[in-house]
Amino acid sequence: NSCIGFHRLSIVDCLYGMQPMKLHQYPYLSLLCNGEIYNCHRLREQFDFKYETNCDVECILHLFAAGGVENVVKNLDGVFAFILIDAKEGRVHCGRDPYGVRPLFRLYSEIGVLGVCSEAK
Repeated sequence: NSCIGFHRLSIVDCLYGMQPMKLHQYPYLSLLCNGEIYNCHRLREQFDFKYETNCDVECILHLFAAGGVENVVKNLDGVFAFILIDAKEGRVHCGRDPYGVRPLFRLYSEIGVLGVCSEAK
């Protein structure tokens, strides 16, 4: 069971770039991402991804489906913090850029609840 939410400043693809992002191609994946992916166009061409949106973070879902979370983090160039939920495997993946430009705070409660946010408040 999970509950996810996101408050977003809509700059790119306000209609189809809403989050949590889900794609028809991968209905079992949900993505929340705060960031900017600089190489999203190159990744689309390199791996022949079929994008549904004009949102730069969509490439995270395609990279994950093509090779798992390791494939995501080794191919991304940008500033980002993301939560990717894989409902098929029952797993939650958290990632951020190597320098932590986009913060990612985690909280584990005594009853086993995981909370993740981009602001410490």
